[in-house]
Amino acid sequence: MFALLGARFHALLRVLLTSFQRFVDFLGRAFWKVCSSSRVLIHSFLFILALFTFAANPVEALTILYSGEEHGQLGLHGCGTEQVGGLAHRQTLIDDLCRKHGTVLNLHTGNLIDASDPNAEWIYQIGLSALAAMTVDVLCLGPNELSLPLETVAAFHADYPEVGVVCANVATGIETRYVIRSVASTNVAVVGLVSENYAPELPTVALIPPQNALAALETELVNQSTIVVVVFHGTQVEAHALAKTVPWIDVLIVVSDNEQKDLSVSRKVVTLVGETAIVTNEAEGAAVGVLEMKHDAGSQGYIFTNDHHAVTEKITPDTDLARLLEAYQTLTGGTETVFETDGSDIPNNAIHIVYFHKQGCQKCARAVKILKKSKERYPNIAVDQHNAKTEQTLLEAMGNLYEVPEAKRLTTPAVFIGDTALIGELDEQQIENVVQQYLATGVSSRLKEAEAQLDTAESEIVNRFHGFGTLAVAGAGLLDGINPCAFATIVFFISYMNLVGRGRKEMLIAGGAFALAVFVTYLLVGLGTLSFMTYLNQFSGVAKCVYLIAATATFALAGLSLYDAIKAKQGKTKDILLQLPRALKLQIHKVIRERTRTSGVIAGALVIGFVISALELVCTGQVYLPTLTFVAGLEGLRAGAMAYLLLYNVMFIVPLLVVFGCVYWGTTSMQLGGVLQRHLVSVKVGISVLLFGLGTWLILSIF
Repeated sequence: MFALLGARFHALLRVLLTSFQRFVDFLGRAFWKVCSSSRVLIHSFLFILALFTFAANPVEALTILYSGEEHGQLGLHGCGTEQVGGLAHRQTLIDDLCRKHGTVLNLHTGNLIDASDPNAEWIYQIGLSALAAMTVDVLCLGPNELSLPLETVAAFHADYPEVGVVCANVATGIETRYVIRSVASTNVAVVGLVSENYAPELPTVALIPPQNALAALETELVNQSTIVVVVFHGTQVEAHALAKTVPWIDVLIVVSDNEQKDLSVSRKVVTLVGETAIVTNEAEGAAVGVLEMKHDAGSQGYIFTNDHHAVTEKITPDTDLARLLEAYQTLTGGTETVFETDGSDIPNNAIHIVYFHKQGCQKCARAVKILKKSKERYPNIAVDQHNAKTEQTLLEAMGNLYEVPEAKRLTTPAVFIGDTALIGELDEQQIENVVQQYLATGVSSRLKEAEAQLDTAESEIVNRFHGFGTLAVAGAGLLDGINPCAFATIVFFISYMNLVGRGRKEMLIAGGAFALAVFVTYLLVGLGTLSFMTYLNQFSGVAKCVYLIAATATFALAGLSLYDAIKAKQGKTKDILLQLPRALKLQIHKVIRERTRTSGVIAGALVIGFVISALELVCTGQVYLPTLTFVAGLEGLRAGAMAYLLLYNVMFIVPLLVVFGCVYWGTTSMQLGGVLQRHLVSVKVGISVLLFGLGTWLILSIF
């Protein structure tokens, strides 16, 4: 019976399935006939739908990298703490940013060359090759490029089709007004513009008003792209006016020369004028701007974030870039000696100029150009160039002879003409004014007078740097050693050793081990800090900022230490600010209690010394770190940095050794605590005076 029912059920199921399949086939044939007769309508519908979808869904996210304004300095350049990374270092940073952000639009904002450089055309060719190797998407021409013959510029551009080179408001000579790049499936139009204010500097170039140039391109740009980016060489005021006049610009990158830069405008700020985001480019290729724009679903607009990443010393070797930069260095000759004078060619009325430089010094490179121009204008100028690094004593002697302030004695560039010394940044007018004084009569150099004072100059260098440095570093170490933070810990350490029954001999041995551990720990911390400071000194203006911050922090700590002295004088020791937080104090006491109970006195003291030194850096570092910055920031002290580090740490543990010696000879922890309380005000005042001195010296040495 069940078998019969099962067979009938399967038969019924087959009938139902067959009927359903026939019904589906019928619907399919009917639908196909309708579609065939309405194919044009369907295609039109799909096309409209696609357009609607495209228009209704703007780009979700886009990252734009922008940098430029090398002004002919393609390699690593700068003086000491003012070094700026070259193209190879910047490319390393750009590669890192590309890995972080994925697909990006990489823009170069122009002014790749120095228009006044006689080698500008050669440098531009090398620069274009470098930009191609760096996979730059677009180069937006600046006034420096437009100062070259436009037919020459156009010929150069034809050799590098992979780099889009644009300028939209040059009437003739530059064919490409804009380029469109596909970035993250988004069409982005990039337009270059130059302010009409540059017209006097570009007499052979006919500039169209920027707003007129954009108006002529509006239909093309709006229809062919989703995002419009404009790189504008002009002022902030002009940029804001342009954004109001042309509201369909999405991003406006402003590139201003040094005279036009508004220092009150932060480079990281995004200014919105209507829906146009305005950002400012960094100068001299010192940083890479990163502008991120994300779709805001609420407003159907964009949210913009902008940041600038400084070019550092980090570099990933690139064969192509290395070859090009080597050619650049060969062409420019770096900043090595460039003034060669044959003694027989010197006229009787020669104006002798003594010039000191440092290799890789950007200010020195500008000084060389100024001196070369002056020499071309006045053939009776004879320049005697010296290397400030290898002839430091001679530079000191010249500074002494010309009564140059001590803070500027070893500064470059340094120019000495007659009785005039020009130190630091030079300009043509300064040289012109001095040369005019001696144009008719000429003037000899005072090198022989300076050479006669070399021994005195060397002694003055030693006395100025090592004398002051030794006293300052030794005093800092000693004051830090009797810092209440450190001293209170010693008193507790001795008290607890007494409590657990340690004898005087054991305490003396433990004290020696404790002092050794403190010495080694602080020495290692100092070595790491000095290495970091030395690393900073080799590149970029970041180091100068760090030193300024350190000087500011040093002054702040000096003020707080003086405040603590006042509170201690009033008997309000609980209100003292520069002391270990309570949590750290308890942690230190815990370490002492746990390690002092162990049978190994030396091992326990070593562990206590290492751990406590690390924990106390929060407090003792207020003197140690400014001192390390002071040593690293002065060229005269940097060479003997290791010796100063050892001196500081020896002086730091002297109070420890004295205290443990006193304990061995019978002094109690109560007496030691009393000494600390009686001299707390003096110690705080001493630390304050020391920090004020270090901060002042740091400021003077930076400027």
